[in-house]
Amino acid sequence: MASLLVPKANSPLRTASNVEFLRAMRLAVVHRRHDISGSIQTKWLTRILWHELSPMPAILFADRHEFRGLLSHAYYTHMVELGDRLDRGIYSDESSPLNRRQKTHLLAGHHSISTYWKHLRVTPPSFPKGPRCKLHKQCTAAWTMRWSVACSRPCSIAGTDVLRRLRLVEDTLRVDTLLQVCLAPECLVSALNSISQKRMEISNGLHHHFDLP
Repeated sequence: MASLLVPKANSPLRTASNVEFLRAMRLAVVHRRHDISGSIQTKWLTRILWHELSPMPAILFADRHEFRGLLSHAYYTHMVELGDRLDRGIYSDESSPLNRRQKTHLLAGHHSISTYWKHLRVTPPSFPKGPRCKLHKQCTAAWTMRWSVACSRPCSIAGTDVLRRLRLVEDTLRVDTLLQVCLAPECLVSALNSISQKRMEISNGLHHHFDLP
């Protein structure tokens, strides 16, 4: 069991089950090893976000021990998995282990993120003017137009999965020939970087969407 607490590249956590993650986290909590706890949470979240593990055990554990980052991302993954079943603002799964308060947080996140995406898809992240850009209004106009087009393209990713949506939009715009023609080179780099920055901002602020303290 001690090997589970070693955050190495070849750690058993790379293939561990939820039961093993829970066991490792309990040991880290008991021994007050915040550094090891953080490493375990990072690996656990990676497996959850890759949909290799159910987020439910992480939700219950993180809620009990007040691990806000783990909790908000586990809520996010569960919300994405539920898809349009939350669109009516009702969580009707009677077999769910979540209590009423936890379901309320989940629904709050679904409503908040859905609303946020509707705004974001027509409002691209801003970017600074490049040092050699002489027509920045043209750059921002082209960026806004191509952003809206990229966000409107049909895809199989759930509307609430904003993080994956933004990655897809970034990949799309990186090969957009109109952007390469219409934006100054420095502005194009800054504009594309702004998407990664927006993803990081959303990821770091997920607890706000789920109304977590």
